[in-house]
Amino acid sequence: MNFKKEQSKETKVILKDFIAHYKNLASSLNKEPMAVKFLIMGLLNLNSSQLYLKYEEEIKNININKIEESINLYLYKNTPIEHILGYTDFYGYKFIVNKDVLIPRRETEELVLKILLMYDKYFKNKNIKVIDLGTGSGAIPITLKKEAPLINISGVDISKEALKIANKNKEHHKVDVSFYESNWFMNVKGRYDFIISNPPYIKNNEEIDDLVKKEPKLALYGGEKGIDHYETILKDVNNHLTKNSIIFFEHGFDQSPLIKELANKYLNNIKIKQYQDMQQKDRITVIFKGDIFNE
Repeated sequence: MNFKKEQSKETKVILKDFIAHYKNLASSLNKEPMAVKFLIMGLLNLNSSQLYLKYEEEIKNININKIEESINLYLYKNTPIEHILGYTDFYGYKFIVNKDVLIPRRETEELVLKILLMYDKYFKNKNIKVIDLGTGSGAIPITLKKEAPLINISGVDISKEALKIANKNKEHHKVDVSFYESNWFMNVKGRYDFIISNPPYIKNNEEIDDLVKKEPKLALYGGEKGIDHYETILKDVNNHLTKNSIIFFEHGFDQSPLIKELANKYLNNIKIKQYQDMQQKDRITVIFKGDIFNE
């Protein structure tokens, strides 16, 4: 649908009217109105403050048709707005994303926060070794390095295409993070103080949103119960843990008992804590191994 064709006498395109038009259209199509607003802001390169200042103004010197083509990709082709823009915001930082990587979720920001809290509590200002398994866009290790520069961190992924994006993000943020190809621990050497993973955890037969279907299947599905990759990691994790180490998992809201069961199956003398996200859904499992965690 073309906004200007909808106008009878008015030839100017006022920003607030343009946004309202497409938000209403999104609602009528059972799409998220706020997603359209954020998309328009991104296409016009406006932050929230700039949007407020320009809300009553005419959109000038912009190809409206091209903007509408991009909006229609979301409304009618189920293209994620992050793929249209080519980036997403994560933990206050901008990350390049495309069809080859999973778009970082808000729940993963909470995982990052939990990791940073544990670092401050047990290893503050120490040069610990950290690895992120299945790193995708590199959002987790890059953010951790930005927030805690002393850590020595790397990320691995089985996808060469994902690693290209991770390295682009590394260059963009100018951080010292190493990325390399590995199917979980296959090419990983040495031991680590923190082992992190947000592996694919959607059940094979689970229905998913049309927008999610645009993301790489390799980063989505985790077997019949969604926990296959957790088991693969936990089977081999003992060979890569230091004396005092922590494993961090993000997982599906209904998988906490299964993750706990797997951890106890493959590891001895551990302490497990599980946390809810801001939606009060079980989302994070933290596994502690070592005497310093016995409080």
